[in-house]
Amino acid sequence: MSKPYNFLYNEADNSYSFATVNDVRYFVYFSDGSNYFPQYPDISSRVYLFGFLTQSKIVPADSRVRDTIIKIVIEYFKNNTHNILLYVCDTNNQQEIHRSRKFNSWYQMVPNSGIVKLDQVISFDNNNYISILYHEHNPYAAEINDAFTNLEKDLFK
Repeated sequence: MSKPYNFLYNEADNSYSFATVNDVRYFVYFSDGSNYFPQYPDISSRVYLFGFLTQSKIVPADSRVRDTIIKIVIEYFKNNTHNILLYVCDTNNQQEIHRSRKFNSWYQMVPNSGIVKLDQVISFDNNNYISILYHEHNPYAAEINDAFTNLEKDLFK
């Protein structure tokens, strides 16, 4: 792995930002995802949607972006061991399966991160690739696994 970029944390909106050597600016966010698991009150308030975006139209390949996002997620869980991150691969340009594969490869690059990852494909309109991340010492691990396993069924009740 290469050296991650320096990043800033914005406490007001629970996000991080960084800029690349090509002056591409990224925003990594953690927003309220409590509506995903209403049947699981012990964990629903701990769920955050995770994602990142850039407003640049041209984004050169840069492995430091990957390494920076990985570092941000690892840092997030050091400070939030009871929280859960959920991400849905963007379907706007029909590249969701490629995004899912990319994120899987990123996860495999840090096998001893202390982070557990579960994946699922939920079909409505198209295939939605969804993953959940949580700290390996999260005391709600069994409930998280159960909630995620039942996500598709619970969404369509």
